[in-house]
Amino acid sequence: MEAKKKILLMVPRVHQGGQERICLLTARLLQKKHDVTVLIYDDTDCVYDLSGLKIINIHSGAHPNKIRKILRVFQRIARVGRIKKQEKFDICYSFGATANLVNVFTKKGEKVWVGIRGYDDLEDTKRTGLFCKRADKVVCCARVMADDLMEKYHPKDVAAIYNPCDMEEILRCREESIPAEDEDFFAGNSKVILTMGRDAHLKGYWHLLKAFSLVSKEVPQAKLMILGRGEYRACKELAQKLGIADRVRFAGVRNNPFPYLKRASMYVLSSQDGEGFPNALAEAMACGLPVVATNCKSGPAEILFEDYEKAADRTKAYDADYGILLPIGQDMENYDPAHIEPEEEVMAEKLTELLNDAKKDFRYRSLAEKRAADFSNEAYIRELEKLL
Repeated sequence: MEAKKKILLMVPRVHQGGQERICLLTARLLQKKHDVTVLIYDDTDCVYDLSGLKIINIHSGAHPNKIRKILRVFQRIARVGRIKKQEKFDICYSFGATANLVNVFTKKGEKVWVGIRGYDDLEDTKRTGLFCKRADKVVCCARVMADDLMEKYHPKDVAAIYNPCDMEEILRCREESIPAEDEDFFAGNSKVILTMGRDAHLKGYWHLLKAFSLVSKEVPQAKLMILGRGEYRACKELAQKLGIADRVRFAGVRNNPFPYLKRASMYVLSSQDGEGFPNALAEAMACGLPVVATNCKSGPAEILFEDYEKAADRTKAYDADYGILLPIGQDMENYDPAHIEPEEEVMAEKLTELLNDAKKDFRYRSLAEKRAADFSNEAYIRELEKLL
């Protein structure tokens, strides 16, 4: 019988986001065999169900003031250090840069694992170098990221485990109802392109809006819905200038996005480099949606191709094994409605093609759930147990 381990998982907040969701799901999966505690800095705006989990809240949330922000780091180190000393964990696994920082500076005899969740972390060479030097293991969510880490930072040990996709939960949650005003957006013969993500540069929404303005001229039934936190002020202004405001809905945060995915015609990921493993892409596939995604440095190519190296040229579009990959767009934000970049034209062409090609739509729908199952909870926990 395998030895039961005492494990601490650390994540700064539980308000929204991929790393928060993955941390909490990891806790639920691991606690079936191990003694698992989740440590958070703050529970403000918590949107996740924490019932049944052992939670430690150190009440040390973010602060906008620079000096206070630095003091908070020392406060967290002191509080987490005391907890580690008292509890004597076997492993402490942190999710995200701010949790990783505290984790590596509070080692008390346990194995320290740091989670690198996106390429933004890799580009901060000083911080990532520190993590790799002090951690016993660096855990990435994509193979290409793990390869880059080994080449640039030479950590003691590195592992790549794809984020889990909770198929059972998704299939249950997608049957729930949605507000009437949102239901109306999907009504009739509407073909709704859906995307999910906060109002942030990383998500590349200015590219998506310009591409959609071209799609709307070719497909009269096409609409665009964006789910996520933020004001989207610049995006809303761009939609107005492009003349598509009546066909674009900024629906805000939805704790259960899966009924929206069920009703959509396709899912699109328009992100710039910086994604690690885009959970929403796999979740959309679990709902049986055909997907279109930009070829970020990590994530989409590994999800949509069996062999991600086939998509090495990121200036090209690919009809991949499980979806469509797009060339990565220019990183500089441009909200000029008259300026349409070549990558936006390619995005529009591929979105239009998928909306109009019933055979291609059916093929990618039929493959979507099959591929999502490769990122199931079972597959994830199997790989994680090997590391333990």
